[in-house]
Amino acid sequence: MKVRSSLAKLSGQVTKQVLTMAGRDGSSLPGKVAQTIEPNLLADLAAGCRSVVVTGTNGKTMTTALLVKALEQKYPNVLTNASGANMLQGITSTFLTLKKNEQPIAVLEVDEATLPYVTEAVQPEVSVFTNIFRDQADRYGSTEGVLDHLRRGARLAPTATIIANGDLPAFAQLKVNNPVRYYGAALAKDLPQSSTEKEDSSCPSCGAKLSYSERTYGNLGNYHCEACAFSRPYLDFTLEDVTSVTTHRAVGVVNGTTVELNTGGFYNLYNALAAFAAASHLGVKVEDIVAGLRQVVPLSGRQEVAHIEGKEGTLHLIKNPVGFNQIVQLLALEKDPFSLAILLNDLPADGVDTSWVNEADFESLLQLTDHRPILLAGRRTDVLQDRLSRAGAKAADLQVCDSDEALCRALAQLPTEKVHILPTFTALADLRRELVAKGYIQ
Repeated sequence: MKVRSSLAKLSGQVTKQVLTMAGRDGSSLPGKVAQTIEPNLLADLAAGCRSVVVTGTNGKTMTTALLVKALEQKYPNVLTNASGANMLQGITSTFLTLKKNEQPIAVLEVDEATLPYVTEAVQPEVSVFTNIFRDQADRYGSTEGVLDHLRRGARLAPTATIIANGDLPAFAQLKVNNPVRYYGAALAKDLPQSSTEKEDSSCPSCGAKLSYSERTYGNLGNYHCEACAFSRPYLDFTLEDVTSVTTHRAVGVVNGTTVELNTGGFYNLYNALAAFAAASHLGVKVEDIVAGLRQVVPLSGRQEVAHIEGKEGTLHLIKNPVGFNQIVQLLALEKDPFSLAILLNDLPADGVDTSWVNEADFESLLQLTDHRPILLAGRRTDVLQDRLSRAGAKAADLQVCDSDEALCRALAQLPTEKVHILPTFTALADLRRELVAKGYIQ
C-alpha cells in the first residue's frame, strides 16, 4: 500500500476509535476523513477481496442482510456495511475495519447514485439490482436517471454478473455487456394493487403501454408489449408460491424450495428471492441458503419492535409511494387493534420534495384502524395533516408532537397495546436514538 494510502487508512482508523470512545456510531466519518487524504483509498483497501454490491430503490438493506447470512453458511469471513451507511464514505469506513492481510468476501449495500464510484473501486463479482421506483425526484431526477447510474456502475465492472429483478420492465433492457441472471415471481395471480401510485408501465422498447398477465406491486410482474416483441426475460430464479404471510413472518417457495423469513410482508419475499439468487450464483448450497435466510431478524426500522411503557411499537421505514403502500398491505394483515404514528421529514436523505405522499395510499391506511388519535411528528406535520385530511381524517383525530420526547409520551398514552410507527429516513434515525436512550429498544 502506498504511503499516502497508509496514512489515510491510519487516520480513518484513529477517527473510528475516537468516535467509539465517545459513544458515537462512526459509520461514515472515518471514511470521509481517510478519503480527504487519499480519494482513491477504497480501491487499495478492497484489493484482494471478493465483493458483491446490492443496490436499487427499495429493499437494499434487507436483501444485503439476507445475503450476508446465506453466504456465512459457506464463507467464514463476510464483511458488510450493516449500519446502512451506503455512500462512498460509509463503504470506505467498512473496509477500514479490516485487519492486515484479511481478505473476506464483502457484501455491500450501495446507494444508487454512488454505485459507479463503488464498482470502479471494488470491482464486484456480483451486482444485485433490486428495483427502481420513483424516489427522491429532487435528487435523482427520474427513474431513467437512476437506471443510468446502475448502467454506468455495471459498465465499470464489466465482468460482474448482474442479478436483476426480471419483473421490472426497465431491467429487461439493461444495455450492458455484463452477464445477467434474472429473478422474479410466477404466482399465477395478481396481488392487491393500489389505485394511487403511478409507476411507469410503458414499454422500454417502443413506448406503448405494457400488458400484464400477472402483477405483484408497482410495475412489477409478468409483462409483455402488444405493439412489439418486448416481454419479461427468462427467470433463472422464481418465487413460485406464497405459502404464508403475516406481519412478522413470510413463507414462500423459490425454485422448488421452501424459504422461511422472520420478517413479514410479501415485499420481503422479493428481497429473499434476490438474496437466494445471488447466494446460489456464488455456490452456496440450497439448504444452507434456507438456513441463513431463517436467521435474519427485523433490522433497524424495518419491523423493529420498541417496548414503550406497555405498548408494542413496530417501526416501518417509509420513503416513497410503492414502499408506503406495501406497508399498508402488511398492516392489513394485523389481527389485533392498533394505533398509528407517522413521521415525515424533508431533509436530503428523506427527499426534500414531500409531494410523494399524494400518491401514497393514506385512504386505505385509515380504513385499517378506527383508533385515534393518529400521532404526527417530524419537520412536515403540515404536509401530513393536509394529506390525512384529504384521505378522510378529521382535524380532531390528528395529534401533533413537537419533539421525539413528546412523541414517546404520546405513544405511551395511546388506547391500543399495539402501535405501528411510520417514519421517513432521518425521522427514523432521530426517533430510534430517543427510543434507545429511554431503554425502549435494547
